[in-house]
Amino acid sequence: METPSPQLLQPLIGTEEVTVDAKGRVLVSKKKRDRLGNPFAIGVGVKGCIVAYTSEAWAKLNAQLNSGDALDIGSDTLRELMVGEAEDGIEFDSQGRFVVPMRLRTKFKLVGAPCLLIGAQDKVELWTVAEYEIYEADRRAYTDRHWQEISDNKFRVSDNVLRGLP
Repeated sequence: METPSPQLLQPLIGTEEVTVDAKGRVLVSKKKRDRLGNPFAIGVGVKGCIVAYTSEAWAKLNAQLNSGDALDIGSDTLRELMVGEAEDGIEFDSQGRFVVPMRLRTKFKLVGAPCLLIGAQDKVELWTVAEYEIYEADRRAYTDRHWQEISDNKFRVSDNVLRGLP
């Protein structure tokens, strides 16, 4: 019988205040490093923040994204936003830091800003404190605003349309 991975036994929990230095490095606590694993993946999450995923969570997310209808623009847009900005094979250096890819740290204005690392079961969210406060004030409105494009474009092409039938 296969032993469950440590990431599945020990969820990523708790919030830490961190900074992203000029080289894009983030120092992560040993507990979160051990539970996140090495290597891991990083990308944009459904809430509109940066997310670091355990290897298992990344594989599961990709399977879920691949199960979407290829002709559904909403599903396709979601894949583009989550996978197109992602990078896997991220590793911690000997001092317990990882580097946020330049395009993400620029897009999310991370360098020099006070940030939070928030454990979320099988992933860690990275927010600037300012952006997290906006999110926290009205989580639903924040998420809706960031994902409006997906819901606006959601549709399915019926089998009849594909076959050229009315």
